[in-house]
Amino acid sequence: VVNQAQGISVKVGSGETIAGWRLENGASVWQWISDVANQQQQQIAQNNGRNHYGSLSRRL
Repeated sequence: VVNQAQGISVKVGSGETIAGWRLENGASVWQWISDVANQQQQQIAQNNGRNHYGSLSRRL
């Protein structure tokens, strides 16, 4: 269902999966979330620099 809706599917641990992402353990989950959040913050910062409307910029 998640993949059909073009969502983000994650399998933690071993075993068969059709998930788009596979992470080894809980520590890997935290690192992955941190990486995604950092990328998102960088994109927001770049967008704010372009439009000069920092607090009004659109965030998805």
